[in-house]
Amino acid sequence: MREQLRGMTLRDLMLTGRDVCRSLIMALLDRYHGDNASADAISERLREICPGLYRIEDAKLAKANEIILAAKSNSNKAEKDKGFKDAVALCKQIGHHVNVNGISSQLASGGAYEGVVDLCLSVASQRDPTGLALHYYKNNEPADDHQGYIAFTSRMECYRVIMDQLNQLVGAGVPPPASPSVPSRPGPPTPPPPTLPSTDATHYANQMMNLIVASNDELAHVTLYQWLVDTNRTDRLLALSSPYLETFLTRTNGQAPLNHLLWRYYERNRDYFKAAKTLLILAEQIGETPVSVRVEYLSRALMCLSSCEMNTASNYSDFMLHLEEKKEVARVQLMVLDALQCEGASGDVIAQLNSSLLTLTVLYEKFAEPWSLWECKLAIVHCAGHSEPQLVQSIWSKLLESELERSRGGAVETRVDCLASKIKALARLYSANPNYFPLEHIIKECEIRSVQLRADTSWVVTTLQGCGIAVSKLISIYHKLYRSGDSVWEVERSPHHLLAVLAHLITMMIDNTSSVPPHHKRAQRELCLDYIAEYLTDLSASADPSAGVISAHLKSCQAMLERYV
Repeated sequence: MREQLRGMTLRDLMLTGRDVCRSLIMALLDRYHGDNASADAISERLREICPGLYRIEDAKLAKANEIILAAKSNSNKAEKDKGFKDAVALCKQIGHHVNVNGISSQLASGGAYEGVVDLCLSVASQRDPTGLALHYYKNNEPADDHQGYIAFTSRMECYRVIMDQLNQLVGAGVPPPASPSVPSRPGPPTPPPPTLPSTDATHYANQMMNLIVASNDELAHVTLYQWLVDTNRTDRLLALSSPYLETFLTRTNGQAPLNHLLWRYYERNRDYFKAAKTLLILAEQIGETPVSVRVEYLSRALMCLSSCEMNTASNYSDFMLHLEEKKEVARVQLMVLDALQCEGASGDVIAQLNSSLLTLTVLYEKFAEPWSLWECKLAIVHCAGHSEPQLVQSIWSKLLESELERSRGGAVETRVDCLASKIKALARLYSANPNYFPLEHIIKECEIRSVQLRADTSWVVTTLQGCGIAVSKLISIYHKLYRSGDSVWEVERSPHHLLAVLAHLITMMIDNTSSVPPHHKRAQRELCLDYIAEYLTDLSASADPSAGVISAHLKSCQAMLERYV
């Protein structure tokens, strides 16, 4: 200012120096405030001699500054609070002339954060008395609405002051990290500047947020919500009890709505049907959301729907069924993804699977079929309800062959154990539905490979018994396979392999008679005796070296069965 005065003539000062004169007046008042002297007298005098330069608004602002300075130095809490309130009340009377940022900084330095919010909301309302800013916001901020833009910008300047103070509060209580440096002068290091205790800072921040939420200024609410989202304080956001929060979370404005928060909002407010609907949108949205997360969304949607009262949704049952079907398909998609990752598929392939929820047809034709994912194929046809026997049996044959191929080069026992584990795992999924667990076909395929590997005769029946399949049922299936007269056993040069397994099964049945009811015992006894008689007749006509050993085993079983009650 001194340089301005030195370069200015008296004529210039009188004609164009209005701003310089006002600055001189403010400097004079600051000098009074700096000396802790009352400015009432000088303020009144200035109003008398230069009312054009020193307006009534300037006088009120000067008085407010004086009150704030006095309140900050007052040790009496009640008087201090009253002083801040009086200063804010004065500033609210002249809202259009207040430097909101400057006054708010002074209030905040004295701990008057309630006053900061009160003043900023009042000034924002005075700058936009007709609500043009809210109309501008709700209409997605159109570029041709210049008046709305000006009103919106004016309001946001006030709200930004509040957010700046909140930012300072949430960062308070944590001293800046020390970095090694050369001291500027000898002696002990300079102590760090005092910081507001974190508990006080948290209290003041919550106080400010509660005041905003208690107001009816929707744009102030929106500004607070956005600040909470931007600073990752979503739990605090969802804990707010505000009539405008749902509107904020559902607003698009050219962007995706905040559905990842919206479903939590609905769930928190027990609107479970809307929560489930929102979770379905999240699961189906196109983007980089991993399939595993999509499955979690669908699972959560089902949980929400199960908490929903029947009378809250007319299409409750249909929606529940739709969600269950979506989840089943998504789980198959996740299974395909895991399988392809194990196969070392490229990033592009994985990205395709994560881009959205795919249909079963796409999963089968674009992924399972080209990559020979037999287990995934079985899951797909099961999920689709496509139970064509020839297709299912073909998948099982390839699946068993693929599993053995994985362990190629290992010991026979190891390879058989791996195959047995896979069968047990699949039995847990499909054994309840014979259309997808064709037991007779599985037994035949496993026994053929057992002969080819020269594995232990009992491993297949032991595995299937571990799947919960009764010995009596296994005897019936093996007998049917034997009577089919398939030439594969001759080709594999083990014509009596099935009879050897049957002898083992009959022995297992005899050893476990205690758990069988009496009437079932008699029926099993008669059936097995008939079978053994047939088998012995066939073996007597055979020249194969194994026939004698199997006959002896069967005759031993026959003797035990004849004593079997």
